Amino acid sequence: MAGNRAISKVTMQELKFRRLAENNLRLRDELSRPRTMVSLASINSPLSGDHSPRVRMPLHLSRKPHAAQ
Repeated sequence: MAGNRAISKVTMQELKFRRLAENNLRLRDELSRPRTMVSLASINSPLSGDHSPRVRMPLHLSRKPHAAQ
């Protein structure tokens, strides 16, 4: 039984190490991708300068849409 437990412990350590190594590699790949500065991205955005909705609905205070009828 002790031999099984030792083998199991080694395989768990190997699995944890492999998972950490894969995550580390994935994160390194993400960091190596070219980045765009937010200031440059906002200049090219179709929303730049205008953050208000284009169509405004009239406000009817007498009608409550969620009231029980």
